[in-house]
Amino acid sequence: MSGARRRVTALALALALAPSCGPDDEGLESAEGERITLRFVAGFELCSGTLPTTDRWIEHAANQVGLDPDGLGPLTYTWLDRARYRDASPAWVDDRGGWALGSAAIGLRPVHRHEIVHLMANTKAEEASAFLTEGLAAALVPELPLLRLDPRDEIAVRYPALRYEVAGGFVAFLLARFGPQRLWELYDDVGYLASAGRFRRRFARIYGLDLDAAVEEYLSGSTCPDDTLQIPAPPACAGDEVPWVRDDLWVLARTVECVQPDVAGGVGGEVDEAELAVTLEIPETGEYAVSVSAEDLGAISLVRCGGCPWLSHERFDLERPLHLAAGRHALVVRGRASIPGVVAVAIQPSL
Repeated sequence: MSGARRRVTALALALALAPSCGPDDEGLESAEGERITLRFVAGFELCSGTLPTTDRWIEHAANQVGLDPDGLGPLTYTWLDRARYRDASPAWVDDRGGWALGSAAIGLRPVHRHEIVHLMANTKAEEASAFLTEGLAAALVPELPLLRLDPRDEIAVRYPALRYEVAGGFVAFLLARFGPQRLWELYDDVGYLASAGRFRRRFARIYGLDLDAAVEEYLSGSTCPDDTLQIPAPPACAGDEVPWVRDDLWVLARTVECVQPDVAGGVGGEVDEAELAVTLEIPETGEYAVSVSAEDLGAISLVRCGGCPWLSHERFDLERPLHLAAGRHALVVRGRASIPGVVAVAIQPSL
């Protein structure tokens, strides 16, 4: 089926489902941003930074995959409690806490970035291969570590059997090694019902090499090639940069509160979460000593922005000296939106 015909089919499906699927407006509040409108149940508290950081991340993600942020059109995400989410979800949804259709998505969290990637991708093509659809979302929003396993057994797998982390690993490789343009051509040319044979034929035509050869490079590589594009980079890499205090010392010391303009998350339903993400530049590859002090906070981690994420997850728990590659990294601090936390992190080159 051609890309244009698939889009018509998807539109017909969306119109057919519209009267019975999706949340109604009763009891919902909304916050309208530059890139997206966030809706949520009245009485839920949305942290002050949720909308601006989501706007900023959408632009960050779009630029990575060659989309014009201004051309995405109106996007809407709705945060619901479990009862309303269940009532609003069609029976065919592969339920992972959120789903997207057309330009609107719903979920059980203040923002479900994985689903927002689907909204962005829907502006290019709908009814694409599940492998490519979920692989793209998993590559841009690696909520679980990407798995470098042979993807060939997955390319024609559909919901719910598809392993998102396997698809995400290979799509991350395609983005970093070949850029986004060819991925979008494949995305538009391989539909949801496409066979593995069709995937292989279209891949060979678009990428100019056999799928087996690409998979061999993907599975056999042990180092990140110098000409690799620094994409995909996780959402935290859209955070504000914190400069070094001096050449040999980087420090983050602050409270983390839901009312702050750079803290995302919220309180409502089963959710009580807050997230702060900032970035820093590691000047030279080498060993670094890290010290951490935190109160009333959860996980604190450091992630690398780009750099062949299928080879190494590059997520550091900050509990020991670290070997860090030169380049951009993001520090992610997670806690509860209902309780302010305090964090102090210092990073120094090891002597």
